[in-house]
Amino acid sequence: MRYRRPFCEKFNSKLGPVRQGAGSMFVRRLSISSLNMRQSAAAKILPLILLAALVCFPGRPAYAGTERITRGVARTLMAPFEIPGAMVRHSRNVIFPLGIVTGAVEGAFKTVIGVVGGAVDIAVGAAPLAKYAVFFI
Repeated sequence: MRYRRPFCEKFNSKLGPVRQGAGSMFVRRLSISSLNMRQSAAAKILPLILLAALVCFPGRPAYAGTERITRGVARTLMAPFEIPGAMVRHSRNVIFPLGIVTGAVEGAFKTVIGVVGGAVDIAVGAAPLAKYAVFFI
C-alpha cells in the first residue's frame, strides 16, 4: 500500500514537505550567506546605536559633587515647615476643624520623610568624600 500525503501537505523541492496553513507562504530556506548578511548589518548598526546612547544618555561624572549634600541639608532644614503648609492647604479644602487636623497629620508625615530623606541624601553625597577623611585625623 502506497503512502498518500494528506491534502493539507504539499512537497516543496527546497524545503521538503511543507504543511499548508497559516503562515506557510512565509516559510523560507535559511542559508549561511543570509545569516552572514544579517550579522554584518547588525555589526554596522551596533556602533551607531551605542554612540547615540552615549550622546543621549551621558554618564554621571566620576568626581564627588556636593549637590547631593546641599539638597540633603535643604530637605532637612525645610522639613519642619511642611506642617504649617499642609495645615493651610487642608484648611482651604476641608471643613474647619478637620482640615487643620488632617493637615497636621500629613505635615508630620512629610516632615519625617523629609528629615530621613535629607539624612540619606547627605550620607550618599558624603560617601565619595569619605576617602579624604584620613587627612583630617
